[in-house]
Amino acid sequence: MLLIRILIFSLSTVFLLGCDSLPMKLNRKYLRLNLQEGDPATLHPHRGLSLQCVSLEKALYEGLTRLNHEGIPDLALAKAYEVSPCKTIYTFYLRESKWSNGANVTAHHFEAAWKEALKPDADCLRSEFFYPIKHAQKAKEGKLSLDAVGVTAADDYTLVVVLENPTPYFLELTSAPLYSPLYDATVVEPTVFNGPFQIKIWERENHLCLTKNPYYWDSQSVLIEGIDVAMVKDPETALAMYEQDAIDCVGDPFGTLPFDVLPHYAALGSLKKHQVSRVYWLVFNTEEFPFNSVNMRKAISYAIDRTSLSEHVLFDQTPHMSPVPVSFSRLNENRIDHQLNHRLANAHFEMALEEFGLTRETFPCLILSSPNTPGDRKISATLQRFLEKTLEIKVKLRGGELKSYLTDLYQHNFEFGGSLKSALYGDPLYFLLFFRQKNERINWSAWEDKRYQELLELAQSTAEQDEREVYLIEAEKILVDQMPATSLYVQNYFYLEHERVKGIYFTHLGYVDFKHVSLLTSAETTEQFLQ
Repeated sequence: MLLIRILIFSLSTVFLLGCDSLPMKLNRKYLRLNLQEGDPATLHPHRGLSLQCVSLEKALYEGLTRLNHEGIPDLALAKAYEVSPCKTIYTFYLRESKWSNGANVTAHHFEAAWKEALKPDADCLRSEFFYPIKHAQKAKEGKLSLDAVGVTAADDYTLVVVLENPTPYFLELTSAPLYSPLYDATVVEPTVFNGPFQIKIWERENHLCLTKNPYYWDSQSVLIEGIDVAMVKDPETALAMYEQDAIDCVGDPFGTLPFDVLPHYAALGSLKKHQVSRVYWLVFNTEEFPFNSVNMRKAISYAIDRTSLSEHVLFDQTPHMSPVPVSFSRLNENRIDHQLNHRLANAHFEMALEEFGLTRETFPCLILSSPNTPGDRKISATLQRFLEKTLEIKVKLRGGELKSYLTDLYQHNFEFGGSLKSALYGDPLYFLLFFRQKNERINWSAWEDKRYQELLELAQSTAEQDEREVYLIEAEKILVDQMPATSLYVQNYFYLEHERVKGIYFTHLGYVDFKHVSLLTSAETTEQFLQ
């Protein structure tokens, strides 16, 4: 297998080495990565929301705050801030900093960028993350002018933000690239940046090179000269590149390691593992037969042996049932049996059959959808076996390219299907809000519940943390009971990293922060080993 990978690598490097700008093997000042998904569609923070895009955007943009190694927002472009006693008015005082073209970064850049995202016709994929700001939602819906939105540059270095309600996670929101300032908020693809790095070369479908931004306010903390990104989609080739020292790390979140090599590298002690708040959902289309029945949804969920799936099929993932991941969930998952529950699965299936007036013989074949990735196909095939064996039904698998698959989810053109969900801020409300209203684009299940909506409204409006916790717990219990979606596991990242690489930080949200990366020389690596 190794010889095959080396051969594949040799063929691929003929292409890669054709680019004179690619540092490849000899340049130890650049961190070398590979994007297995290929060329990012965009690195605009309003539209590039995948973990790969967010990781690169954190290298390019600096917001008011930045998450530290404990997942707590530290001050970044904000050198100080004040919060009103009612906890709805934040005043940020900005430090002096510059864009990569030498111009000053001001509070006006923040105001313009945020309001641009809230224009009714703006192409911001997750504008609802600005809705904690007063009148933001009404402006996005065209009911109020952008001038009414509660964000104002009082002067060049003072930004005042007024919120609709107290929002405990607002400071963490400001660390997301979505909340970054933009030099020109109207451009389709920014070319001026204020983060640790800037784009030097972007050859579409081939090569992306970021170099250190000399104007970054904290440039003395940036220890590498840049980040070189290849775009090889085949995981075997990417692994061969790592084994031949052509890239510095391989695996999550920029790609997946071939499943068959995980035990080998684990036995060698070189496989690294890191749990993140990323959860695999199995979503049911509750508007369509047969998943308009909660009993049918529960029958499917209880027929899944999450323990077996996580330990044997997926290699040491963490089994989970609530749509809210472990680190945010307010329920005691330790009390939940993640193994197959044959009795409950069939009891709920019999109740569903009675609702529909069907028998096992007349029950139609179900269609399970998934993206056409090796990992998703493996999960779907395993679920198919579980369901056919436990419920004695037929399940057909339907795969598609990721983009078309996600379109089907948004348009409810599916019966049930799986997808990994990542958070943009560390609060259970992030996941709970996906199921708030059936007509919202992000609610793939098309499920809604009046009491659930009331609880979310109460959780968003109260200033008392203990009271808020009560509402969040009750809402999550309703979600687990009604099961518009169920989880299979919480993701553990698996990756390989050469010894010389130090300081890559995986946030609890799943993206990577490259600000403090360093690359040791061979002598330094040997000295550390001897110590």
